[in-house]
Amino acid sequence: MSSNDSTSKSEYFFRSVISIFKIIIIALMINIIIKAFLVRTYTVDSSSMETTLMVNDKVITEVVTKFFTKPKRGEIIVFVYPKTDISASKQVLRRNPIDYLQYSFKYLSKGKMPVDDEVEYIKRVIGLPGDIINIENNTVYINDEAIDEPYLDDNVFTNTSGSVLSFPFTIPSGQYFVMGDNRENSSDSREWGTVPEENIIGESNFIYYPFSNAGKL
Repeated sequence: MSSNDSTSKSEYFFRSVISIFKIIIIALMINIIIKAFLVRTYTVDSSSMETTLMVNDKVITEVVTKFFTKPKRGEIIVFVYPKTDISASKQVLRRNPIDYLQYSFKYLSKGKMPVDDEVEYIKRVIGLPGDIINIENNTVYINDEAIDEPYLDDNVFTNTSGSVLSFPFTIPSGQYFVMGDNRENSSDSREWGTVPEENIIGESNFIYYPFSNAGKL
């Protein structure tokens, strides 16, 4: 074998490695952009939304609509837990999509995979900004009118014991009141307050696995 053949093979191997590395980086960048602006997938890890969502259900959450419309009552949303300090009126806000991209690319530039260190919850929107919400006798009232909640099981009880809020409660501008469908086993707005709009990632609208539970939400 000539030295030229050996050099050619080495160069070919090196170019191949570089090409594969470029493909991986491009794929990761596309994945990050999709998660920031289009769609994300989540695995349900708590029972707070049963029986609508069961533990280990995998859901698709679209993040496009939130750029054009506001969340609606009854929608199931994924959001970053705000870690609300009620007494100080302070909330921890999530990274916006641009911040998320910068954060992710910073990790990639160091040869590391981005670490998702934000705590994400999945709940149902019950109260909208400006609504007056009240909970009495296992019934939720919005602006003095009882709301229909067909998604709840018959034996579900909605209470306010241990709530940090005083009812009736007026939901502040830019905030949303959320609860799990499994009301007696849900850490939600009754416990830690409302969710700022900035923290909402998107609407969960489809279960894709397990196939036995697959379907539109």
